Amino acid sequence: MTKTKLRALEKVFEREIDRSVLQSNAEIYDELAVEGFVQKVTKRFGVDRFGAIEVTGWILTIAGNYAYCSECDSIMSDEDRREIEANL
Repeated sequence: MTKTKLRALEKVFEREIDRSVLQSNAEIYDELAVEGFVQKVTKRFGVDRFGAIEVTGWILTIAGNYAYCSECDSIMSDEDRREIEANL
């Protein structure tokens, strides 16, 4: 996986942690969707006096989650791994 695609997956991952979706029209997300790593969804966050609050954006698929997390694991340093294991 290229660094550009990994960075794009990282942006989507960060938004999911914040319980949101990534809103972007960048072509990289269309490419990742064709590869099965992300999908476009519309989420409803509530209703106000003007109607429903709906946001359309990108989320990770299971394959995208796996690809991002496994790539991060491969670039993690030994020192970071020891620190994580010590805190378990």
